[in-house]
Amino acid sequence: MPRTDDTLNRADIGGFTLIELVAVLVAVSILAALAVPRFVQVQEQAQKALVDQIARVFKTSVDQVRLVYALNGLSGPQNNITGYGDGTVDTNGFGYPTDTRNRNTINNARCERVWQAMMQTSSTASRRRGNDPDFLVRSNRGRQECIYQYQRDPDTTRQFVYNAQTGDVTVTNP
Repeated sequence: MPRTDDTLNRADIGGFTLIELVAVLVAVSILAALAVPRFVQVQEQAQKALVDQIARVFKTSVDQVRLVYALNGLSGPQNNITGYGDGTVDTNGFGYPTDTRNRNTINNARCERVWQAMMQTSSTASRRRGNDPDFLVRSNRGRQECIYQYQRDPDTTRQFVYNAQTGDVTVTNP
């Protein structure tokens, strides 16, 4: 016998039961609980790799400045090294970069300018937090060091330190 609209029963109506909805919510919750820690781990690994890579690029740039200094037979502090970048990088008496405005020692502003002159990267560095940089710049003037601290991971201190007396770049990247 053919059915009419008056004879439809509950089994003919589409939709989910409460039990089915709860089961789907439980399954989604379990998947989220498994995926979130993995996502956080991948994000931490990416940040660590970025800091390592930026530090290596910085070290390579320092080495290139020192090489140009040596190949040109220079000695003592030098302003505007010819043959590197746009020719504005200044060095100390060891041939390592210190500024771009004819200064041969390190301070916060000079560390920032060294970054800007040597780094051809989309990552940014500034001594001012308000600029929302990738790396916050500060210096240890007594030790002639520039400290570049990664700002995109507030839970971990990721940074590298450039020593202008030795040319060394030391990474702290837990």
